[in-house]
Amino acid sequence: MAKALRDHGHDVSIVTTNAAGRLDSDSPWVVRSGDLQSSAALRRLLRRPGASVNEPGDVPAAADGTAVPPRYLTQGLVPDSWIVTWLPYVLPVVRRVIRDHQIEVVVTNGPPLSTHLLGLALGRGRPAWIADFDDGWRYEPLMGPWPTHIQDRIDEILERRVATSADAIARILQ
Repeated sequence: MAKALRDHGHDVSIVTTNAAGRLDSDSPWVVRSGDLQSSAALRRLLRRPGASVNEPGDVPAAADGTAVPPRYLTQGLVPDSWIVTWLPYVLPVVRRVIRDHQIEVVVTNGPPLSTHLLGLALGRGRPAWIADFDDGWRYEPLMGPWPTHIQDRIDEILERRVATSADAIARILQ
C-alpha cells in the first residue's frame, strides 16, 4: 500500500516494530519503535530464547528455530500479545511522527489486530483514520476461538469499536 501511495505522489511514513531489528530494506520513511519482544533482558527473565531474523519480512524466530510463543501470550491477551509488547511503545512514536510530518491520514493494518487499537488510542484529535482489514478480525480469524467467553466478548467489543470509530474501512481482496 505504501508503495502505491508513493507512486501516486503521496508522502508516506511507515511506523513499525524494532522486534526484528533494522532491515537492509528499511527506507528513510520507515520509523521503528521499541518493542518488549526485542528486550534481551525480558526474554531472559521469561526464559525465552533470543530473537533472530531469518529473512527480511519474516516474523522473528527464536534462536532455536521455533517461533511458538507461550500459550499465555497467544491465548491470554485480547486481541493479541502486541497490545502489551508494542502498543505502549508505538503510541508516542506515532504521535511524534504525526506532529513532525503533519500527517493527514493514519492507516492501520493488521495483523497484529492490536495495531488497529492505535487509531482508537490516538483519540479525537487524531488525523483521519483508515482501518485496513487486509486480514480479517472476527469474520476471517487467523486463530481459533478464545478459551473464555469474556475474552471472546472483549474481542467482539474491540472489533466493533475499531469498525465504528475509523473514518473508513479498507479491505484489499487478493
